[in-house]
Amino acid sequence: MKTEFFTLDKSPYENGFVMGQYFKDAVKGKMDFSNYEKLQNDSSLRKQVDYVRDKLKCEFPFMYEEVRGKADGMEVDEYKLFCNFCPEIFQRLYERCTSLCKVKDNGHIVLCHNEDDKWVYFNFAMVKVVNENGWFVSNDMYDMPWGNGFGYNSFGIVKTINYIHFDEFEHNDYLSRVFNQRYMAEAKSLDDLIDRCKLLNASGYHVMAMDILNKKAISIEVHPDYVDVEEIEDHYAHANHYVHGEYGNKPSQDPGANSFYRQEKAEELIKDVRDEKEIRNILKQRGTSWQDSIFQNKDDPSNTINNFYFDSEYPEDIYLDVYPSKESFVLSYHDYEKRETFEI
Repeated sequence: MKTEFFTLDKSPYENGFVMGQYFKDAVKGKMDFSNYEKLQNDSSLRKQVDYVRDKLKCEFPFMYEEVRGKADGMEVDEYKLFCNFCPEIFQRLYERCTSLCKVKDNGHIVLCHNEDDKWVYFNFAMVKVVNENGWFVSNDMYDMPWGNGFGYNSFGIVKTINYIHFDEFEHNDYLSRVFNQRYMAEAKSLDDLIDRCKLLNASGYHVMAMDILNKKAISIEVHPDYVDVEEIEDHYAHANHYVHGEYGNKPSQDPGANSFYRQEKAEELIKDVRDEKEIRNILKQRGTSWQDSIFQNKDDPSNTINNFYFDSEYPEDIYLDVYPSKESFVLSYHDYEKRETFEI
């Protein structure tokens, strides 16, 4: 099965429906709706899901319509799918993904990212969403909105996203982080992106972003009650726990996770990089098992689905390796239909 690329330029519902149809056939019965099953006899869980759903309908109806369309395209109940979009409520552990950034001597910036997730073949596609605000390109999966993971847009913003483990979930006035991350896909500047991160959020995540027009990169750690921003001046690595700000002094990771290892190893390797193209090789580091590896195999708790690479010195080229299909792409930043395909 090969990677599919979609251009979505209709209504939010219609866009969601197109992707729902794709995942209904691509994932072939492998979709997990255990979250929905958990709340059947738990009124507290149902109340929390209802709150998030009603808040989304009221404040961000276009995002709710994307979910509704995806559910109809998948031919599943919308509420059933929506439960998958509330990971904090069900305490689903998402200990995955590693991001790297390097500021070159000439001021240009390299951004590289491993998108790791549970192995569900073929739970991956690329989308370009076009609307009155411009366009953005992102990966898409059946169990989260597009905009999560990595992406870039018509305003010159390139970003990657990592889940961050957070010990204390807040289930009050909030939106799930997956909708926070969808919302930032259309950010018009780094300042706008930071503002979009400030939505009420129930758990942690990290954004590494660059403005290719102004050659500036930042690291944003999102907490339930505030965001912490650092400008990247030389090099940076980030896995799935807090490394700066208040919580950076008392980091924690998911039980049995390898986030601490990936963070330490990535920081060690990126310091000595002389050829910026070698940054991608850091994210291919493999030890004796997943516990001492950055790259994750199919049989590990998480699997490296793809690798994303961008260098602002060559602003028209986006590099993407998709491991389930063993494909490597060179995408044109501004011409989504233009791409070269190679075998890995």
